Amino acid sequence: IDSISNQNQLQSIEQYHLESSTQIAEIRAAESATALENTQGWQFENVTINAFHNDYVQLETQAQGFWNTPRSAEALTVAFSTEPRKMSLIELAEQIEDLKVVKRDPTPYQVEFWSKLTKPLSVFGLVLIALGFVIGSTREMGMGARLTFGIGVGFAFHYFQTLVAPMTIVFALPPAVAISVPIMLVWVVGMLVVRRVA
Repeated sequence: IDSISNQNQLQSIEQYHLESSTQIAEIRAAESATALENTQGWQFENVTINAFHNDYVQLETQAQGFWNTPRSAEALTVAFSTEPRKMSLIELAEQIEDLKVVKRDPTPYQVEFWSKLTKPLSVFGLVLIALGFVIGSTREMGMGARLTFGIGVGFAFHYFQTLVAPMTIVFALPPAVAISVPIMLVWVVGMLVVRRVA
């Protein structure tokens, strides 16, 4: 999809129908598409179809066509117009369910969903670590060293969470587990620091 003019209008659509994982059976291109009311489908305008056969390519043009998809117009336009990190929890949940229906990988949306859902826990964990250093004795560690260490812990946690998304995809980890691990580590460190100075 080249662009979206509004929630119900798509421009310059190309669809690739695969016969196998390495062979294209058909390429369908449409000038525009309009969402049909009360249905999960789109009406194509000015359609060109290239069908690939064993020894020739068949070209066909149609004034109109139809694209039947289980994804709603709203969900489809949100997916193409909004980055996952800018979506709300509800929008992310809808995208995850839609992608499961069409048998596509929802991992990037799942990672973002669990990151947003567990953000309060990660913040409280970092606050716990900060509290442990604030209430400690200044004879053991100066304020400057504490501040430096605290900033280092915050940056390390942030970059570790940034690496979660590619690690989840590469190692096929469950997103909920991958997101929870750094948060649990922060909480464990925070509890140990608080217990040490209590």
